[in-house]
Amino acid sequence: MSLSPLRTSGFTTNGPTDEKEFNAFFSQYFSPLLSNAQRTLGCPHEAQEVVLDVFTKVWKQRNDLSIHSNTAAYLRSAVRNRCIDYLRKRNRQRTITGELPIHRPCPSPTPDQCTTANQLDDLIEKAISDLPPKGQHIFRLNRFEGLTYQQIAKNCGVSQKTIETHMRRNLIFLRSRLQPYTDIRLS
Repeated sequence: MSLSPLRTSGFTTNGPTDEKEFNAFFSQYFSPLLSNAQRTLGCPHEAQEVVLDVFTKVWKQRNDLSIHSNTAAYLRSAVRNRCIDYLRKRNRQRTITGELPIHRPCPSPTPDQCTTANQLDDLIEKAISDLPPKGQHIFRLNRFEGLTYQQIAKNCGVSQKTIETHMRRNLIFLRSRLQPYTDIRLS
């Protein structure tokens, strides 16, 4: 699900003004914003903290808030900026404490998160196995073995342009197969 402007009148220029409006606002935008933050931060717990901070700020400033653009764009920017601030703060703390700049793993995922991740992995593997054999081979070389298009072209004895065409077709196919299973935009 991609972020879209609120359909309710009054929200596109001002933030939600009462609790009922805010709950609808929150329900509509929380999940896609969380996905964006999680991709940026790499940790679901940190991402949730950032997104909740943004919504808390919107709620606290609801009477003074004036959104002059698309609501979804405003929220995406707010979450992106908050993620950047969060990463800067984390790096400053590491510098002060002398910690190595290695990302500490997040707490263990819940059983539901593991099940969902396993199901998504199965769906991805099934979609990859549905690619034509040559396309599947090229995709695996690039995405799983880390070979560049140039290296794959040399390996397969074809031009780099041919590999680019195969990968473009592979990605279009995979996007169409996996889009119904995810609320994020695959790029």
